[in-house]
Amino acid sequence: MKVTRYCETCGKKFELYPSQLKSNAGRFCSRKCTKTGIKPSDPAKRFWSKVNKTEGCWNWTGAKHKFGYGAFNVQGKVYTTHVYSWFLAHGHFPPKGKEVMHLCDNPSCVNPNHLKLGTHRENMIDCFLKGRNSKGEMKSKLTEDEVKAIRALYKPYSKKYSSYKLAQIFKVSHQNISEIINNNSWKYI
Repeated sequence: MKVTRYCETCGKKFELYPSQLKSNAGRFCSRKCTKTGIKPSDPAKRFWSKVNKTEGCWNWTGAKHKFGYGAFNVQGKVYTTHVYSWFLAHGHFPPKGKEVMHLCDNPSCVNPNHLKLGTHRENMIDCFLKGRNSKGEMKSKLTEDEVKAIRALYKPYSKKYSSYKLAQIFKVSHQNISEIINNNSWKYI
């Protein structure tokens, strides 16, 4: 199965086998483009060549993590692209205790005007207020109604609705039921 790539010099789409992905292979479509291409010593040019600039967000078109954040390799170190964009715009990486936050809520955006520094707490509050946090049913085996039912049915020392029995009924682990009963998970219900 071949892998599709885009040439860093001319932008032409080309295909190659995964076994061919070594050093400069996979970056350029031909020897000519390799010779005239962007040198690895200029990461800023290479970075901006992978950005689609529009009036609003500047979207990263290169490699991405599973949640949509871009990934950019500089001399063997992989950076998230919004952090590297911050570096290019300001000349330094965020100081310790600070994170680069998106104002636009677009994980692939690298527009420096859409980025700001904040603490992890500020980032999580922003995430929660904008409804981007995963709470409840997104990846859970249980629904909110089932969690309410578990709390209503649970009776300590009961043979009929013990935490072990509820775990069997709802097909989840006993630990999961204990977390729900003790309000360590699904706290917002």
